[in-house]
Amino acid sequence: MNIGWMFISTLYMVNLVAVVLLLFVEKKNPTVTLSWLLVITFMPFFGMLLYFMLGSTYKLKIMTHKYSLEKVEEEYRQAFLKLKNEKEPSKETYKYYKDMILLNEKNASSIFTQKNDCKLYIDAKDKFHDLFEDIRNAKKSIHVAYFIYKTHDEIGKQMLELLTMKAKEGVQVKLIYDRLGCIKTRLKDFQMLKEAGGEVLPFLPSLFRTCFHFNYRYHRKLVVIDGQIAYTGGINVGDDYLSKYSHITPWRDSAIRLIGESVSIMQLRFLCDWYFLYKQDVHNEKPFFVEDIFDIHEKPLEVINNMGVQILSSGPDSETSYIKESYIKMIMSAKKYIYIETPYLVPDDTFLTVLRMACLSGIDVRIMLPKKPDKPYVYGITLSYAEELLKAGAKVYLREGFLHAKSIVIDDFVTNIGSCNIDIRSFVLDYELNAIIYHKQFALDNKKAFFDDIEHSEELLLQDMKKRSIFVRAIQKVLRLFAPLS
Repeated sequence: MNIGWMFISTLYMVNLVAVVLLLFVEKKNPTVTLSWLLVITFMPFFGMLLYFMLGSTYKLKIMTHKYSLEKVEEEYRQAFLKLKNEKEPSKETYKYYKDMILLNEKNASSIFTQKNDCKLYIDAKDKFHDLFEDIRNAKKSIHVAYFIYKTHDEIGKQMLELLTMKAKEGVQVKLIYDRLGCIKTRLKDFQMLKEAGGEVLPFLPSLFRTCFHFNYRYHRKLVVIDGQIAYTGGINVGDDYLSKYSHITPWRDSAIRLIGESVSIMQLRFLCDWYFLYKQDVHNEKPFFVEDIFDIHEKPLEVINNMGVQILSSGPDSETSYIKESYIKMIMSAKKYIYIETPYLVPDDTFLTVLRMACLSGIDVRIMLPKKPDKPYVYGITLSYAEELLKAGAKVYLREGFLHAKSIVIDDFVTNIGSCNIDIRSFVLDYELNAIIYHKQFALDNKKAFFDDIEHSEELLLQDMKKRSIFVRAIQKVLRLFAPLS
């Protein structure tokens, strides 16, 4: 057999292995499967490599055998059972959404807590003002996790100096950042914090593992202080979030500050993430005990509003996309309105179908998108899906500047807010964290923020979309074929 035939035979076998893995080993949405089959078919061998690097979650089990994500989630479930409050939702308004609460609890191990206060931020300046004040007042622990931490930006420097000061005071400081979330950030940038006694871990600690996992990003944003105060949302640490980058401004985002019983769940989530990363060091043999979570847990701060809260987390290690399913349940439960803010609109077939059905059922569906994109190719896909929803009766708005907020509010009572975008990447490939708040005033605050944003927006009309050139339409249709891979 000559070299040419050997090469062709090898390509054939490699592609066959990739196809078998895709069809029979990994559990993927049929749309995602078909997209990858196209890539593998038209790019022999290289398509398989792309799939392994970008699409396969099976390698997570191979690359993390030392302390696997499954073990972390099992620890999470054990701790969940210790924290769980068996009481039924106390208010009649909660009982109306009991099916939603039960779904999130059974599906995602998401405890429903009733004694909470939640503050909404629609400006990063206000969020960092309060966060820095809470860090200054920390007595025992500060746990920080961000997808992007820009150590060379002014806000990054200020926060790092503050964390270093608290570490010198003896406060336990732990920090996680995504190694590829901001490519310019280096572990050595946190040297002064480490010298002061703080601990810093990138996702993932090993550069080799990062290379193989670079498509699975740690997209969560959370800070937990003394086990009593927690922050989450869409705001990372960077000056762009403060509208200081001239090429993408104004920047509109959302975040929340929680106190009360739900903070225990945020603390639990952080520590599970921390120990997973901690154990990736082959020289580290320290085991993870569920009791560690409770050693530093303080009594919750007293609250005024008694808001119902569930904390949801999901990622490529999850059996299913818990946050996506919580979004879908909200859409299916809405009777009056659904207001959505998201930087990207790249839904899968299920999400698109239920949203379209809501439009056709007479529900007031409104979607806010950015007017200025940060990723042009994803923006083309986003507008393509927006057109489809416009045809079904939705209203779509383009907010001036860049909109980075990720929230859904329905019927003046339920709000889902956090790090998860409405796109397949967030649903399947990224580690995400969201909070569902069951409270009328908080929902009304989010509703007001939405209508305030309309004042700074341009409505996208169906007739405007129809004016696009044939070339633009063709490009967007091609991009949609690869939407599951974006």
